[in-house]
Amino acid sequence: MSICAGARSSGIGFSLAATLLLAGCAGADRMREVPLTAGSQVSFQAPNEHVRRAAREALLHAKYEITEEKQVDENTYTVLGLMGVGWQSNGQWGRVVVRKLSESESRAWIHTMKRIEMNITENIDITRTAVQKYMLELVELYKEDDKAAARRQGR
Repeated sequence: MSICAGARSSGIGFSLAATLLLAGCAGADRMREVPLTAGSQVSFQAPNEHVRRAAREALLHAKYEITEEKQVDENTYTVLGLMGVGWQSNGQWGRVVVRKLSESESRAWIHTMKRIEMNITENIDITRTAVQKYMLELVELYKEDDKAAARRQGR
């Protein structure tokens, strides 16, 4: 059980320490409140389905567990992941928002948030950069796969 969940389940007798701890816990609701355009922005000259697939795979590659995938509107897709508590981390949330701009262009916003704000030693920018870099690599691989498939079909 996480520190945040443990503090929530302790019932009515919250101590001051537990109350302060809860104030620092970032849950999925808090991550959802952040504007969709928060975080690092990346543009892709690729089909939207490639960028969406890369968003999900990049979070998984960075050791996030996917907790939510949602089609916000016709052109906007979000994927939310949680990285659990580890040796040097109290956990963090990661979100990628993919917006289709045209048939061959999409934009993504990659946002990360510490699960417990009191952890001042954790550098979440490293994770956000890793997700962004892996997404770029995956989209290029997917585009190469499309070209190879087209060559095989004689197009």
